[in-house]
Amino acid sequence: MVMTSDLFVAAIEDARSGMPPEQPSGGVDALVRCVDDWTPVRLAQECATLACELAGADQAVLYSRVASVMTCVAMNPPHLESPLAVEQFTELFPWGIGALRTSRFMLIDDARTLESACGNSDSPRLGDLGFISALHLPLTAGNRPMGALHLYWETSHTDWDDRLGALLRSVGVLALDRLSTASAPQHEITVDEL
Repeated sequence: MVMTSDLFVAAIEDARSGMPPEQPSGGVDALVRCVDDWTPVRLAQECATLACELAGADQAVLYSRVASVMTCVAMNPPHLESPLAVEQFTELFPWGIGALRTSRFMLIDDARTLESACGNSDSPRLGDLGFISALHLPLTAGNRPMGALHLYWETSHTDWDDRLGALLRSVGVLALDRLSTASAPQHEITVDEL
């Protein structure tokens, strides 16, 4: 019997084989090697870290979709108070321009005027956060939308090699799948345990 994570790892390795030879792949190798040892939360954080490293981005945000809500599950670097970390409704996601749907990616070279949290006119614009360019990678398993991976740059970023997108989508879907299927019961810490 083939395990689900084995299928995701095979997809990651397949996507990696299509990358240019000059693209560093040590982080991908480490992720594939440790995928079964890391907790789902650690895997999600490693996904965001790997996305930043491979794309040369200044910020990566991994979102999980549950019903009509997108929830930030990992960021690199982590900024928990960031407006990018708030829950957002899917009809306006991403950045308040939800009517534009894409199956592979959406690169916006001048994203400074876009909302950091869609549907919230009081949220700072991406430019207010220091970002110039932004990339939206939708994450799906088959036809099922699972979430998204967003990358942000503090400089203008006008080109995107979607061979890297295929790799990052595979890693992101693996992380979101592991988060959604985590079967270990969560233990709530009580005051007596502190």
